[in-house]
Amino acid sequence: ENFVNRKKELKELDDLLKNNNIVVITGRPGVGKSTYAIKYGKEQKPYKIVRYFDVDTPIKVEQAYRELAQELAINLDNQPKQLVMKFVNNQINRLNNELLFIFDNVENYDDIKDYLANLTNNVKALITTRQPTLIADKAHIHLKEFSPQDANQYIQEGLKNRKLKPAMVQDLIKTQGTLPYDLKCVVAYIIENPSADMKTIIQEIGSKINDKL
Repeated sequence: ENFVNRKKELKELDDLLKNNNIVVITGRPGVGKSTYAIKYGKEQKPYKIVRYFDVDTPIKVEQAYRELAQELAINLDNQPKQLVMKFVNNQINRLNNELLFIFDNVENYDDIKDYLANLTNNVKALITTRQPTLIADKAHIHLKEFSPQDANQYIQEGLKNRKLKPAMVQDLIKTQGTLPYDLKCVVAYIIENPSADMKTIIQEIGSKINDKL
């Protein structure tokens, strides 16, 4: 959607992946870990194969690997997970391409442990998680909230054709903070309620964010 800056963090991630096969992205809920990882993945698509795995449940990873097996013309219907993983990795290892796997929303290390342990040399992995100690021995990036300047840019760019006075934007940032998820709620509410005054906007957004998050 509306990706703002993070150039320094994207460069840090790129540097870490040059020397590490696995990098873990941590940060509080709503800070933009998934958006950050996906943005990096999009930037890498011209150079490598990028694969996204939603890991909010372990069955999703297994299903994604089975789909990958089908794409690689490996017929392993009804075969156990370990066998699917083995054949997929063998086929990936034969590819001339580098690959990037994004394991998103990981809550439990056991859900991805076997997949990480068997990654081939031509695969790099990004892991997003709220758990700062999920994999303590791997390279980490702790994603922080926006700076006030980035928050300002995010709001202004997100509002499309509706422009707010700088003082109004500063009031919103001062009231709502600089967490990207909260700012997304701010932008969405203003777009959906174009005639609302600033006092109403601040009151309504505050209650909606608290209920939602």
